[in-house]
Amino acid sequence: MRNRLLILLVCLGLALQAQEKDSTYYKSFPKKLSAGSFIAVRNYALLLTPKVSGSIVDSLRSNYQPNATRVVGISLNLDRVGANLSVSIPDNFKSQELYGTTRRIEANLGLYQKRGIIMGQFIGTKGFADKNSVNYLDRVLDENQYYVREDFSVWNVRVGYLHIWNWKKFSSRSAFTFSERQLKSAGSITSSAQFRHFRVGGDSSIVPYPTRPFYGSLKNLREVRFNEVSLGMGYAYTYVPAEYWFVHGTLVMKGTLQHQRYRETGEDPESRFIINPGIDFRLSTGYSQDYFWIAFLVSGYGDLYNLPGINMGWGYFNAGVHFGIRIPTPRTVNKVYRSSIPEQ
Repeated sequence: MRNRLLILLVCLGLALQAQEKDSTYYKSFPKKLSAGSFIAVRNYALLLTPKVSGSIVDSLRSNYQPNATRVVGISLNLDRVGANLSVSIPDNFKSQELYGTTRRIEANLGLYQKRGIIMGQFIGTKGFADKNSVNYLDRVLDENQYYVREDFSVWNVRVGYLHIWNWKKFSSRSAFTFSERQLKSAGSITSSAQFRHFRVGGDSSIVPYPTRPFYGSLKNLREVRFNEVSLGMGYAYTYVPAEYWFVHGTLVMKGTLQHQRYRETGEDPESRFIINPGIDFRLSTGYSQDYFWIAFLVSGYGDLYNLPGINMGWGYFNAGVHFGIRIPTPRTVNKVYRSSIPEQ
């Protein structure tokens, strides 16, 4: 009986050891706080394109973008929890004269487990300009005249999970929050699940007046709401060409089930279900040391929201420089954190 118990304990110990990460592939900093900052260009684009006799008319595409692409922010990452908050840098007077004024806020929160990442994003933006309107305005008073909609608002909320299948060798934290360091090149198949709420609206039709006659029955489209659930598969890889240096890439292809609810001015809302494709990507490169890091990051995603007679798409693009340091976690912060989130 005693021998059987000993064998069972040995087998259990080997099983638990097999579940641990391979420390030769990446290094953790469990007792350190990663504090950083970033300067970035973040742009959104809402594309509206009419279909005339079943064909898409690209020359009439509306390209709504906010007039606040430059942002600065701060980031904090402690072990598995990461957060960043950013605000836009005010544009100069000439820019506001051409494209109007934009007000926006963006926040991101993540829980970074070794096996996967739970991520949330909130974007609220009011004030857009149609960057393509200079090409189709009937009366151009100035060659840089644009169709400006300061009443135009977009709300975007995403909550998702990205699973890392080869977590023993590939560190998502080293590539996403720079709170770990990849020691040897490694990659992993990824799978994702995501819920998203997306809303677009204005005081009147969101279709620019010069192109409204081409939008048929939805020319007075005033508000659109989408709730969607998506599933995706992809691959992530971090290449380590030399000590402390890294190059990373992630690509996820998604299929989304959307519940669309849209309303014209003065009309009752209509709704329907539809399946559309989507994509997420992330590229980064930089220098990650035991005490600090600096990296250049490019990331984004795109989704389709086609309505009857309208091709509609949303794109998000981010490019920026991130830098920060690793410091010992203050004792009080570490005590509260460890009591609320047990060590993994």
